[in-house]
Amino acid sequence: MQTVALQSTKKQVSKTIELDITPLFRKMGIRKHAKIICNKHTYPLNLADLKNEWIYFAIKGFQKLKAEKQKFKTIAIIGTGSGIDAIAANELFHPETLVITDIHQQALKIASVNFLNNLGSHKPKEFLALKGNLCDLLIQQKIKADLIYANLPNIPFQGKDILEDIYTSTFFEEWEQQTVPAVFREHLLELQYQFLKNAKKALAPKGKILVSVGTRVPEKTLVKLFEKTGLRHSTLVTGLKLQSQADEVLSGYAQAERKFGVRFKFYKYSDQKRSITATQALKLHQQGVPIGHTLRLIITERVN
Repeated sequence: MQTVALQSTKKQVSKTIELDITPLFRKMGIRKHAKIICNKHTYPLNLADLKNEWIYFAIKGFQKLKAEKQKFKTIAIIGTGSGIDAIAANELFHPETLVITDIHQQALKIASVNFLNNLGSHKPKEFLALKGNLCDLLIQQKIKADLIYANLPNIPFQGKDILEDIYTSTFFEEWEQQTVPAVFREHLLELQYQFLKNAKKALAPKGKILVSVGTRVPEKTLVKLFEKTGLRHSTLVTGLKLQSQADEVLSGYAQAERKFGVRFKFYKYSDQKRSITATQALKLHQQGVPIGHTLRLIITERVN
């Protein structure tokens, strides 16, 4: 476990660029000036098109919880990347303890720097940066979180070294495939299933899990995901998002359609009424047609 002192730091990470994310916070109604550093290990952010950024939906979910007067003493952000989600969660909820995790050490370093340099008026009593998979280190360290947030990739990594560069749309399989029901593996919800089971072990007694899910799968499959993991769920935020990293993501979903005989739902970004398959979406993307998919911020709590 890596514990980071609560003080501003000017520590630099090699080959970084500085990005002013004040426009993001202003757009979301968070009155805060903020600048972060990024590199190839952190998720890119397009400030010119914020409504198609994952963080836009994440902050909307945080704001919905705040409007419901939800309070969280300990918050954990899983797979934080550049740490923007942690900055926003701290700004909105003022937790006593905030934990960030990532499997990539360089991404974790950058996220820590970004968080500590953008604390604003609120400083949590404890800030932890943990290098590890999903909630494993929270469980090992017996940390119980009141809110666990994650935005996870869905496509298994097939290269030689997932840590050599950024692979935000892929994940590394560390478990036996037979532990995951076939319906979730076939619909590329394998990591979501493992995360939900894993996160339950790190929840405080009345804790909640907030998960960002690209809803490209049949509704009944999504419902089954939460039933099988023993969680009651409801949707906080929903919307249509332009598909990011379209070459890699659409190829992965089209491959799953061929391999498993399943069908996913995508859309022409200009036509949100009629869905198309991943295979169709890939062909249209290769012709220069923008492709979108629906996304939900789903809040869950234990059933058992």
